[in-house]
Amino acid sequence: MISCPGTGQDGDIQAGVPWPSPRFIDHGNDTVTDNLTGLMWTKDANLPGTSKTWQEALDYVKGINTGTYSNFGYTDWRLPNRKELQSLIDRNRYNPTLPSGHPFTNVQGVYYWSSTSYAISSYNAWIVSMGYGYVDDVSKSYDDFYYVWPVRSGQVGPVHSIIGQVTGNSIGLGGVTMTLSGGASATTITAPDGTYSFADMADGSYTVTPSKRNYNFGPPGIDVTIAGANVRGVDFQAYTGTDTTPPTGSII
Repeated sequence: MISCPGTGQDGDIQAGVPWPSPRFIDHGNDTVTDNLTGLMWTKDANLPGTSKTWQEALDYVKGINTGTYSNFGYTDWRLPNRKELQSLIDRNRYNPTLPSGHPFTNVQGVYYWSSTSYAISSYNAWIVSMGYGYVDDVSKSYDDFYYVWPVRSGQVGPVHSIIGQVTGNSIGLGGVTMTLSGGASATTITAPDGTYSFADMADGSYTVTPSKRNYNFGPPGIDVTIAGANVRGVDFQAYTGTDTTPPTGSII
């Protein structure tokens, strides 16, 4: 048996770039942006409530854009291609094969239609399983029924960041869980120097709350309003024991 590390064999682990943190942004309007790809998905992964044929899937997405069904404020929804569906998959998980902590609802552990036709036969289309990550090709005929998960190419309008730091005894404190609520929902962890950020945030009102075992924070939460620019200085002081924390703050 030959050890793979250092041999150049394909079996040697090749580490990729880290996923963004947070991976997903729940916009609070039944849409979710994947910060890894920039794609926006419907939060409900079974929006029609039932499986559909290939043509029914296309017609359903068209109905979203024309107002037959709720469009969540956008009119450029489409059926995702095969690679876009696969971009959601976490091979370390199954049923559903999605990253831990994802915000989606009603994810079906079976196949979803993609918009990608099978190269060998245009009569077939690719489908992707959200249960185990499998891919397959099936006929576009009326006999095959699979699920529909609309996607669009990204968030319209400018986006900005919330940036801050958590310190204790004037030193940055890492490992603090920062929770975002209000106009969107997300979590991230402070870096070793105590810094953190929430990226790709639309204009709106949010609240940032820190938490870490055996610590209190001052203020315990900060209300933040984004209005056309990044918001910096969303900082917290960490305390241990029974220290009294200051009241909740606000930053605009």
